[in-house]
Amino acid sequence: MLFETSLVELEPVIPFAIARGTKFQVTNVFLQLQIEGIRGIGEASPNAYYGENAQDVKLRLDRWLTAHTLPLPRSIEDIYQITESAAVDLAPSRSAQCALDLALWDIYAKSCNQSVCELVWGHKLKPVLSSITWGLTPFENWEKQFALTSSSPILKIKCAGSGYTELWEWLSARYTGKIRLDANGAWSERQLIDFLESWLRSAQVGKGVVLDFLEQPLSPALCQNLTAQSIHIIQNLKDQIGTANKERSAQNRGGAFLIADESLGPLKEIEKLLPFYDGINIKLTKCGGISPALLYLQKAKALGLKTMIGCMLESEVLIAAGMVVAQQADYADLDGRWLLKSTPWEGWDFKNGSMYMEDGIGLQVRMGQKGAPS
Repeated sequence: MLFETSLVELEPVIPFAIARGTKFQVTNVFLQLQIEGIRGIGEASPNAYYGENAQDVKLRLDRWLTAHTLPLPRSIEDIYQITESAAVDLAPSRSAQCALDLALWDIYAKSCNQSVCELVWGHKLKPVLSSITWGLTPFENWEKQFALTSSSPILKIKCAGSGYTELWEWLSARYTGKIRLDANGAWSERQLIDFLESWLRSAQVGKGVVLDFLEQPLSPALCQNLTAQSIHIIQNLKDQIGTANKERSAQNRGGAFLIADESLGPLKEIEKLLPFYDGINIKLTKCGGISPALLYLQKAKALGLKTMIGCMLESEVLIAAGMVVAQQADYADLDGRWLLKSTPWEGWDFKNGSMYMEDGIGLQVRMGQKGAPS
């Protein structure tokens, strides 16, 4: 068994700003793992919000892989067993577990001369429709940003506690697709209720752009401390929006969905989201890779929750893995590669909001002209 871990700096095309700050570059961790002559690729995109950084992820992977000699996986169950065992030693880093998990899936699929998607779902990877994200963008950049993204049928707009109303009105006059809002936990309870009331008025009169859903409006702590009365008010507004939208369903208006991202914790705690949220955003680098993401997907569907496969700023490797899980999800937000200038990998294409992978085996990603990370 051979392995190599590398830190690679990836730069966004435009500095990526959300309510918590702006990223001018990210450092992702790439794992190249070789077992019995078959090489697999893994990636982690650590996020400081979850207490992770690239140097620590690399160190954890190096230590664990140096201490273990892995057999070639002979089944999907083998991958689950290896990654579950590794997760104990790699904890609390889910990003490190993710890189290992992806590499193992890549190796096993290549050993079977199949794609990862064929192993998981029994069919070749189908194109995935994804939203394109606007970070927090000043007014003077709206025209430029719109020119880059207007062909996409779905936009995801990052918004802070205020200031999104003007952008909403500006887009309403120009854009005909769907919009998703993501507050990254920056709103107050009052701001959420005010927004839902505004959404209801728009739904009743049939005006404004189509709002697909609202992601993580409140911080996890604030969500946990909402009173029963507040939850009742919010649920009542959502029900009214849903009723108004059904009455004009021919217009294909969005529902009143609230999607959890930062509030999504361990798999065993998903039920805690039910009083407030209608769906979850599953990110592979956050939950530990393809293996746990499939378990989140299965449990969420059993509970009646909507599912979205999301991403950080990521290369083709993580995006390809996300596309596998997204084959059976309700939504995808997998534009993390599109937001980057370049990566060491190839095999991916993005056209008018849809993502495509070239035919191949494993994760269907190959080394680009820049070569492997070093």
